Amino acid sequence: MDASALEARRLKAPAGIAASWRLRRRIQQMGAERSRSSLTDRELGVLSQNGEDGVIQELLRRVGVRSEYFVEFGTGSGEQGNCVLLADHYGWNGLFIESAAEDYSRLERKYRSNPRITTLRALVTPTTIEPLLRDAGVPPGFDLLSIDIDGNDFWVWQAISSFKPRLVVIEYNANLALESQVVMPHDDRHAWDGTDYFGASLGAYRRLASEKGYAFVHTERTGTNAFFVSRDERDAVATFAEPPTHTANYFCRGIRLPRDPHRRLFRDLTTGGLIDADR
Repeated sequence: MDASALEARRLKAPAGIAASWRLRRRIQQMGAERSRSSLTDRELGVLSQNGEDGVIQELLRRVGVRSEYFVEFGTGSGEQGNCVLLADHYGWNGLFIESAAEDYSRLERKYRSNPRITTLRALVTPTTIEPLLRDAGVPPGFDLLSIDIDGNDFWVWQAISSFKPRLVVIEYNANLALESQVVMPHDDRHAWDGTDYFGASLGAYRRLASEKGYAFVHTERTGTNAFFVSRDERDAVATFAEPPTHTANYFCRGIRLPRDPHRRLFRDLTTGGLIDADR
């Protein structure tokens, strides 16, 4: 574990306003000490699972902050997530959506007294996502969208058309061949079973992002999340070097998920057919 990871662990869950500002200054200081071009060097986990907090801070530095509004679904109990730091220590407004009853109970309890944060218990599907965002009063051009629902992530992002987040963070299936363009067939009943059958390949997300007007800018080193920036942010997009791509490297230990024993098929976006996807 490198020095930044150790520092991040020490900074977990600071208490009070003063500690919040110390945390904010420390993140800015750590960013200033690193390369201006490399997003990998900016990876830092404070309240995110991996290095997402640091990457998001650098992306926001480059594109600028406008609405100070986020949406994250699949956020669990709210102890950890890609937008928790923004909610807890940066004063952002936002929407957390979680479907699991126990996790949602803890999430709602955490934020019930915070007027800036809305929590919803709902199953996010391609059909429900836009009504959920509209009913929650989400601004059309909000700053950050984070998607992690272990299944229909691709189809849900594809279905979002009335809203244009400036930054998108989405979990990809790094157990699949990076260049492949394959996605799990849409299935609202899907529940992740701990195998490599979920979501979509990085290549599928790059294809979808291009269709929706986004530039691919990063994957973090564990091969968990991919980052995209709206091409409307032309000046910012021009500052990014060629993005690194990572196969599954969970916990930075080279861990991959076990192969799906049922050998379920993925949809190949280039042919439209169902295939046993390359790993």
